[in-house]
Amino acid sequence: MYRRRKDKWENFKVWFTLIIVVILAVLIFASKWVENAINKLMQRAIAYPKIHQLEEQNRRNLSRIYQGKVVRRILMNPNRTHAESRIYNDGELVAQFSTIKGDEIENLKGVLPEGQIGFINETKETYGQERYRKGKRHGEYAEYYSNGVLYRRAKFYEGKLMENEIFYFDGTPRRIEDFKDALRFVDDPEVGYGRIYYRDGSLMYEWKLTNLLKGGYKKSYNKEGRLVEEKVYDNMGDLVEVIKPGRP
Repeated sequence: MYRRRKDKWENFKVWFTLIIVVILAVLIFASKWVENAINKLMQRAIAYPKIHQLEEQNRRNLSRIYQGKVVRRILMNPNRTHAESRIYNDGELVAQFSTIKGDEIENLKGVLPEGQIGFINETKETYGQERYRKGKRHGEYAEYYSNGVLYRRAKFYEGKLMENEIFYFDGTPRRIEDFKDALRFVDDPEVGYGRIYYRDGSLMYEWKLTNLLKGGYKKSYNKEGRLVEEKVYDNMGDLVEVIKPGRP
């Protein structure tokens, strides 16, 4: 009986020691995890002011670039229903207008300057240059991210958008459009020729509705590059057929 009690006591000590070791290991692991989490939070807290300072520096640089020149400042209205633009000439307000849809100029007050002007979009945090002639956009348009990478490049003719390119933050193409031979009198924004790309640069969607083609198509692709749907249109822009490869 004495030996049995002694054996039980020895087993108890072994199990107790193992439990203590496991608890200590868990505590050490937890303390390391907490320490790493705190370090990450501290790094973010340190990095945020640097990022904020960089953005402020970019804004100051833009202000210096356009000082004494004609500049358009763009800001979303409080209800976020449209963009409001104010054009200044050496700090003096000379014109203002609203943009509700696309690049259209609405509710114009004042006189738009002739020639090239700079602009700063305070909502999108982009900047660039554009040209005006007789109160309409006319000519080259270039818009950049705050880091200087091209965001958008376009061409206008007497207020009408003729070519349009949009890029991702790293400069990869995102959207390309050409409206020079766009099918007329069609209530569809996807006229002319256009392509939209996935983030990795592969083709997601394309369309072609032109006068020369006498109709056209719209095609959708998956990320593997396989055609998943094609819509065929007649010369009036009306849908004729929907083709889904691989489906009866």
